[in-house]
Amino acid sequence: MTFATSTTTTGARRDVSAEDVLSRSVVTFAAAAWVVFLAISWAVQPAPADPDTPLSVSAALVGIAFHGALLAAAVGLGMRRRFGLIAGIGGGLALVGAAVVCWAGGHTGAWIAVQFTSGVGLTLASLGLLRLS
Repeated sequence: MTFATSTTTTGARRDVSAEDVLSRSVVTFAAAAWVVFLAISWAVQPAPADPDTPLSVSAALVGIAFHGALLAAAVGLGMRRRFGLIAGIGGGLALVGAAVVCWAGGHTGAWIAVQFTSGVGLTLASLGLLRLS
């Protein structure tokens, strides 16, 4: 069943199947998951003790991966496509990676557990919605 068509960069038409298009409720729930889990994660994160300290390479790479996943999720969910949910899985895993990098760098505190849990929550929400859609 063909839902719509799109044009590729070469001008060829590609069919977009109905299975690739997300319902509005799935998109709304996925966007809400991003907002809730990021708000929780960022609300408990303390300010750096020395803001002039440069980021480690691992922290920079995790940050790049997270922001790339955030951008891909925003575009995918805005277009109501399944790759937005796949990017949500990547974003959740990047949050988990950020918590691990912070812990490995010597940071302590409950906020690392909250960030880790938020990443797991975003990953599971995205996986669940992907399975439902």
